[in-house]
Amino acid sequence: LTLRAVKFVFLFLFFALPLSAKILSEKEISAEMDTVGKLPESEENKNVLASWGEALNTLKLTAQTLEDKKKFEELTKKLGELSTLTVPDPPSEDVGLTEQRAFQESLSASLASAKARIAELQDEANVVSARNIALNELLAKTRAELEDLEIPALGTDRLSRAEIQVAEHKKALLEATIAKAEAERSLNSKRSETRAGRIARRNEQIVKLNELFEITAKKVSILRSEETKSTSDSLDQFEVTFAAVPSLRRIVEEIRELNNLRLAEDGIESQLKESESYLKKIQSDQLRIAEQARTARERIKLLEDANLNVDSETGLQLRTERSRLPAISVLNEELRGNVELAVQSQIQKSELNNQLARLPITSGEIEEVLKKHPKIQRADVDGLLNQRNEVLTSLIKDYELLSERLKLVTEITNHTI
Repeated sequence: LTLRAVKFVFLFLFFALPLSAKILSEKEISAEMDTVGKLPESEENKNVLASWGEALNTLKLTAQTLEDKKKFEELTKKLGELSTLTVPDPPSEDVGLTEQRAFQESLSASLASAKARIAELQDEANVVSARNIALNELLAKTRAELEDLEIPALGTDRLSRAEIQVAEHKKALLEATIAKAEAERSLNSKRSETRAGRIARRNEQIVKLNELFEITAKKVSILRSEETKSTSDSLDQFEVTFAAVPSLRRIVEEIRELNNLRLAEDGIESQLKESESYLKKIQSDQLRIAEQARTARERIKLLEDANLNVDSETGLQLRTERSRLPAISVLNEELRGNVELAVQSQIQKSELNNQLARLPITSGEIEEVLKKHPKIQRADVDGLLNQRNEVLTSLIKDYELLSERLKLVTEITNHTI
């Protein structure tokens, strides 16, 4: 060839080749791989095939990354407005002790549920905070990698074409990774706003539930006092009515002993008040411990991110803050005490159920009493037996309430420990 012909060929190739490579699709890359696969085996063809394979895998990763990005964006759009949390309506003023007590316990369960939900939301916030730190690190690393990425110069050989596609698809993957991380971070930011709103709603609900609980607790206390006094007054009357009948007098004494289970210094009334007070305390402790643990984790994470060790001043501050909270040994001791009390309450409830099932006097014995004592009416005996059943049933419900409350206390204490 003459020099002029060589120049012509060179100029033709220069203007005929594109100045930038087109990013090939999965179908196009597969076609290239099929073509190379049909060529005679050689080291060069082996390298070309490997490069096309790398480009294809990177393309698939990019597609999956962009799909994940799309999902994050869809989730962000779906985050809607928060509805207002309500509290239950109290029962009417004329309901009795049983209904008021049941409502009080439902409020207690609602309070525990609301506080547990706040703890869950705060734990979730800790996880997301750590995730955002990881996303920031990923974005910085990926952007730096993208800036340093070099696209090979265009060439006419098969390996050059394949290596350009590897680089172009790597660039596309890095860009997709950045877009996905930014979409996830945007979703986390929106969720943080929503989470803060949820926590605020729960706190507002807790305030209302506490107000309603205190009102109901006063009503229950008044009704219990009225029931206890009414029982005591009835027993005084029954003692007079059945003074000459030993079998009925024994039932009067049995009811009085049952009534004293509520009035005693360590009776069920006192145990219910103490368990109620402890439930509030352990729920508060749980939230305080969770908050202190979250703060400690954040401080330690900041130090680790700065490649710093926990210095003595920070360590002292963390220990001081923890010292203001209940010690694990104390919580364990309280837990053992509550478990023992729960077992005792179950035993007491079982004994009361057995007592309720036993007949204190048979129908035949009642008939004998009525024959021997004409002034005593059957209605008087029935009234005494009904009084016994009512007191036993009320006490059984009290011990059921105590057992359920202690079960909840145990669950919260175990979670706190």
